[in-house]
This record gives sequence, C-alpha cells and structure tokens, in this order.
Amino acid sequence: MHRAPREVEVVKALLDAGADLEARAIGGFTPLHMAARDSETPEVVKALLDAGAKPSAKTEEGKTPVELVPDDSPLRGTDVYWRLNKGRYR
Repeated sequence: MHRAPREVEVVKALLDAGADLEARAIGGFTPLHMAARDSETPEVVKALLDAGAKPSAKTEEGKTPVELVPDDSPLRGTDVYWRLNKGRYR
C-alpha cells in the first residue's frame, strides 16, 4: 500500500483485498501520509479517506498527512485537501 500513492486503481484494489490502512512504514508513515506527500491526484487520497484512513495519524516526528502536502501539489485547494485539514484535529 505504501508504494502505490500515485495509482488510484492499485490503491482501490489493495483496499478491496483488505490492505491495512494504518500500517506504518519507517518513520511512522501511514499510506495516507505517503499519498498526501506523493500523490499527483486527489483521487488516491480521497479513496483512502473514504475507506477510513485517519487524517489525524501522526508520524514519529508528529506530522499529520495534511502537513506533508507539498505547496505545489494538485491536492491543495480541493475538497479532499480540506477533508485532510479538518480531520487532523480529531
């Protein structure tokens, strides 16, 4: 799951197969952290949020997924971005 942040169909297939939304990679990154940081489309982040990924999850450095969204990301300003931002306080 952590290696598929750009491919929405791959992410959906992994979710359908029961992939762990809260699995942690090195540094405490969840799939949602990776998608927020690396995704070139809001659809990947939306698929993870719709499946129940926690936007309030923190890395080992205390970062939530929305804090990892690059300034030039196509995610910025979208409804999905605002869902990430709102959810980080829960």
